[in-house]
Amino acid sequence: MKDSEIVNPDEKTYLLTKDIVPTLKYRLNVPISVGSEAKIERLENQFINQFFDYTNKGNTNVHLNHSELTNGAIDLLKKHSSDNIISCDEVYFPNGIADDYLSITRITDPGNPSNYKLGERPGNIPLKTQLNVLEQKYSGKKITLLDIGAFGGDSILDTVSILNDRNITVENIVLSVSNIDAINRINNETNLDIYSHKIYNFDDWIELRDLFGIDGRKINKTEVPSNAITSQQEFKKADKLFAPYWENPVKWATVEPEYKDQAIELSKSTFGELQKILIDDGFNVDMNKVAKDQFGIWSLNISK
Repeated sequence: MKDSEIVNPDEKTYLLTKDIVPTLKYRLNVPISVGSEAKIERLENQFINQFFDYTNKGNTNVHLNHSELTNGAIDLLKKHSSDNIISCDEVYFPNGIADDYLSITRITDPGNPSNYKLGERPGNIPLKTQLNVLEQKYSGKKITLLDIGAFGGDSILDTVSILNDRNITVENIVLSVSNIDAINRINNETNLDIYSHKIYNFDDWIELRDLFGIDGRKINKTEVPSNAITSQQEFKKADKLFAPYWENPVKWATVEPEYKDQAIELSKSTFGELQKILIDDGFNVDMNKVAKDQFGIWSLNISK
């Protein structure tokens, strides 16, 4: 936890990170205009002001902009990075910040939301293929692992283990924001130096893209049961499937149960506002609910 700012360690924090603009630009490859960026940032602030009313009143509510999180990690890299940097996040750390990227995420079981496995992000090359390429370049070398943050620590620990299995040695870890329990766990299990721009005692941490309906829990198309598909035509067309957090805001975003309906309505109406901004900017926005198992499964395509 060197060079890290521990913020209000005795208080539970609910953090929202404002990442809609970089998600559109760097993950969904939507080249929005500067004018649309400003409109989206205003929409984010409007959403945050209302959404916090639906969470635990005993929390300290915090929201951080994507630029602070990116710059905070870059400052740490200047002091602590090895000769090679591998990033697991292209939203906050677009091309040029790291030497290489590993597209890795949790894939949720559509029949049992508590189960997941690691895989590539939808639309990326298979995880095994990515690891083969990284092994050829970095086997026997030390790297700095760069990521946006750690909540429980599982994903970071799994990634360190996967890289070690390919004889790629993680020398240290640089993060933008983290949970103090996750930092302690990762340190105890790996004995690695971990640097995080900010550290909190989280009640929860949600990225706005999951609440706005442009991202969420990733779903493998091949694992959706045929009897769960509600639109065969849209399902066949979809190349990326996910469950927005409006599908289960109480469990997935720690919304107070009595405010569940209001939180869902806020998320869906905000997506509608975002859709209007994108349409006014010349984009087609095709959002469809294509299946329903334990939760609704959606596809999204944004194009000119």
